[in-house]
Amino acid sequence: MAKPQNVLIGKTRGSVGDATFSSWKGENVLKAKAVNAYSNPTIEQRNNNTKFGVVNIFAKSILAFILVGFKAMTAKMTDRNAFSKMNPYSKVVTGTAPNFTVDPTELVLAAGPELQGPVEYAVKAVDDADTIMVNWPLNTLPLQDGKMYAAAFNNTSGELVASSQGVATLDDNTLLMASPGLGTGINNHTVHLFYVNPANGKACDSRIVPVA
Repeated sequence: MAKPQNVLIGKTRGSVGDATFSSWKGENVLKAKAVNAYSNPTIEQRNNNTKFGVVNIFAKSILAFILVGFKAMTAKMTDRNAFSKMNPYSKVVTGTAPNFTVDPTELVLAAGPELQGPVEYAVKAVDDADTIMVNWPLNTLPLQDGKMYAAAFNNTSGELVASSQGVATLDDNTLLMASPGLGTGINNHTVHLFYVNPANGKACDSRIVPVA
């Protein structure tokens, strides 16, 4: 994808031959016209297309996390493209056709330059079988008043089953998540956690929370 910027052409749109001009984030962009590379696709190509679709559908279900988790990467790409870059279908999709699902243990829920500190997480059932508590050691966050985001995914279906967000402070290091059967079946879930810097809105890399 080329980015022609010229005082003579200004903001250019339209097509010339096999090239198409458009504008994205204030820049002229030159792209080749889309062609159908799979007029007679192989089984592998069809499966890859299906896996790509699985990731796209999954991304829609966690869009709220994507919008905050990949802010550091969106200067030159969209939030969804940033998510796809960090979660290629060849890595995160598991199963055999036609039963493909996203593998939560391979998932990257947030990516960024921020530091979360050398913390050790724990997940425990509290109150009842449908509630779990995600915690981290006190006094380990780089900044106060930032946000912590947590999400629990079912390892079998790949679906988001519970999520939580809250302000991180030096004297409060817990997030609660509730979902039917979550506590009793916690060993069949993967929990991700990440921190967002309140100063610039950018996140740290997401981490998988060990199940205790």
